[in-house]
Formats: sequence, structure tokens, C-alpha cells
Amino acid sequence: MEDNLQNIMNEMTAAVQDKYPEDSFRRLFWEHQLEALKTKESRQIRWPPAIIKWCLHLKYLSSGSYNALRSTLLVLPSERTLRDYTHFVKAGIGFKKQDNDQLLKEVDVTNERERHVVLMWDEMKIKNDLVYDKHSCEIVGFTNIGEINNTLDTYEYQCKHPDSNMPREVATHTYVGFYGAGIVHQSRVSLRSICY
Repeated sequence: MEDNLQNIMNEMTAAVQDKYPEDSFRRLFWEHQLEALKTKESRQIRWPPAIIKWCLHLKYLSSGSYNALRSTLLVLPSERTLRDYTHFVKAGIGFKKQDNDQLLKEVDVTNERERHVVLMWDEMKIKNDLVYDKHSCEIVGFTNIGEINNTLDTYEYQCKHPDSNMPREVATHTYVGFYGAGIVHQSRVSLRSICY
């Protein structure tokens, strides 16, 4: 199928070059798809920023559709490649210097009107009996792993806190983060993540 598609694209390249200017996205996409079809190893493909942004947009709209296009028709970046572009700052708790630097960088390049933002926060309901790492906010597992283990856990807690006769109070919600979102533009910057 790839050979047939490559032959069709080779035949239509002149028509595409006549119809679309050299600096258009459609022409860039066409030429890059033709080049990618000729490449034997997908890891050797260098993706232009415009195509990466387009692929990220597609993936955010529908991950299933993106995967269907990638597996059947088009040569597109892998999910791992796209992840490198979306997870360039390591997630963590509290205010981070990288986030502040990014925010200052965006404020420096925007005009006065685009500096107006809304401060938003988001929360998440916590499922009962889950254990998570409070430093990375990653889920470790479940606490309800059997009656004997729960009894031992209660005993260990009472040994560490002899003054406490009451069981531990479990949180039901957590604040996930604070965001600065633009009023007149689509910019959104994460300001802080909290995990209780």
C-alpha cells in the first residue's frame, strides 16, 4: 500500500506545487509526507515545528482519530515524540522556577492587552482506599488489601501517634493546580500544583 500511495503522491506533486505556495502548510505537509514515505526508519524523520503543532492539535481533539490516521494513512510522529513536546517541564508540587520563567517570558512578548489573565484553580475528587506518593502525586496502589493488612496499618498508626484515639481523617478532594489563563488569547500557564 505504501508503494501505491507513494506513486500517487509522486504523480500529484506537480499539481500540489502549482496550487499551493511554497510557504503554505499544505505544501509543507505534502512534501514531508512524500519524504517520510521514502524513509525506511521512522526514527530518522525530522519533524518541522508546524507539523508537530498540527499533530498535537489533532491528538488533543481526538487521540483515537490521531492513532487511526497514523496507523492507516499518514506518516505522523509517534505518541512518544509528541509527549516530548508536551512534557518539557517535569511535573511537581509547589511553585517552580521553570514555570515562573516561562510566565515571565510570555509576559515580556505580549502586548498590554494580552497581559490580563484570570487566575483559576482546579480540584479533583480522591477515590477512597488509594495510596499515592505525596512528592510526585503518582498513584501507588490501594490501601484496602485485606483485613489483616488494614489491622496492621491501624496498629502501626496508633504506635506512631499514641495520643490519637480517633482514626485518621481521609481527604475527599485535592487542589490540583492554579492556572493563569488569558482573557483575550488562548494562553494558559500552570502556576502551582498542590497535592495533599
